[in-house]
Amino acid sequence: LTLTDEGVPSAHREEVIAGWVSVLMALKGAADFGVDLRNHDPHRSWDQGYCDN
Repeated sequence: LTLTDEGVPSAHREEVIAGWVSVLMALKGAADFGVDLRNHDPHRSWDQGYCDN
């Protein structure tokens, strides 16, 4: 599995890094522990400051 991001403006870099951490944590939880760490609450989205993937 290879994940990449390209062409991210420097102004958005911190937000993109936080998004990647969220993705990698969800993958780790699923692969190693068989749990679903995704957010299922529509009121807690990325726009409200929650990690959501």
